[in-house]
Amino acid sequence: MAVPVADEEVVRVDATRAAQVIREARAMAGLTQAELAARAGLTRESLVRYEGGQVQPSVERLCRIVRAAGHELRFRLEPHSRS
Repeated sequence: MAVPVADEEVVRVDATRAAQVIREARAMAGLTQAELAARAGLTRESLVRYEGGQVQPSVERLCRIVRAAGHELRFRLEPHSRS
């Protein structure tokens, strides 16, 4: 499930960046994939696919995984520079 924004626009997270965030959060927490998956209510196989960048998690799912590792995920809106 993605986060709704104005005019039904949806915020998405790039699968590659999401995978990096999940791996970093897990490593910082000192958890195995199985431990983090259990804490996040996922199967280990699902977590492996997210960590490998094979599946793009929703923002909600990504936040849940990061929270399960004991961290908070924050987003920052920045102006887009047009070249």
